[in-house]
Amino acid sequence: MTEKAQKDVDVLIIGAGSGGYVAAIRAAQLGRKVVLVDKAELGGVCLNRGCIPSKALISASERVKHIKGANLMGIKVSGEVEVDMPEVVKWKDGIVNKLTSGVQSLLKGNGVEVISGEAYLTEHHTVRIRTENGEQFYSYKDLILAN
Repeated sequence: MTEKAQKDVDVLIIGAGSGGYVAAIRAAQLGRKVVLVDKAELGGVCLNRGCIPSKALISASERVKHIKGANLMGIKVSGEVEVDMPEVVKWKDGIVNKLTSGVQSLLKGNGVEVISGEAYLTEHHTVRIRTENGEQFYSYKDLILAN
């Protein structure tokens, strides 16, 4: 056992992507003491840089396509359709922010401790978490690797 002070938790989850944060919320709803660790953002790649932002941009491009093709249905659009890309990106970023804020609220509301840092498995049922402020040690009953 390490000399450092340890905190005990029931479930320690490494990875705050779509699998990790959902597992954390459910474990907390079942009465478990949960810690969720990730070195990046809540929601992982899918929510922050992959699936959701991509789908938002695809949706915007489809709307432009529909507007340009509206005349085929007898709908006349006067003038050129213009895309203000900085505004489209701002809209997409707003969607991402709304969803990540929702994830954060759900985690907080269910009592999940969220730590921004890197986790290292050390001894049996022990993890070292390196954050900007130093290191913390946790012992856990159950571990979920959700990276």
